Amino acid sequence: MNRLTLELPTLLAEIDRFSEMGRQLRTSGSADGGSGSWILLGVLIAVVVAILSAWGLRQWWVTTPAYRMQLLFHGLCRTHEIQGSDRRRLTRLATANGLKNPAEVFVRPELFEGSGGLENVHSKEWAALMRLRDRLFARRVDGSAA
Repeated sequence: MNRLTLELPTLLAEIDRFSEMGRQLRTSGSADGGSGSWILLGVLIAVVVAILSAWGLRQWWVTTPAYRMQLLFHGLCRTHEIQGSDRRRLTRLATANGLKNPAEVFVRPELFEGSGGLENVHSKEWAALMRLRDRLFARRVDGSAA
């Protein structure tokens, strides 16, 4: 005989015990004493904390001077209708001259001079930077009309 046939009478004798366990589980409402509710509550609290943390971090970042300087720079670029590649050139010019605020390139024409700021910029960008200088300041740095 196989093993199942030998153990079948034992299993049938235990069926009452298993039935009683099932009845107890159904009447108590949960097999684990309600820990599923605690897990769900824990996950909900974790999600709320994560959302509040992200919101607080964003609020903190928006109030930092670095963020405001970037907003000013992008606003000036938008006002002067300066698009992607020229915006990156101005950013590189500001970085090459050690400016903390890239918006300073809009008020400092000396950064576009060869002796002032262009020695730190790659020579391939000089022509594009000269066009930007003429566009931003509507005149040459040396004072002649454009």
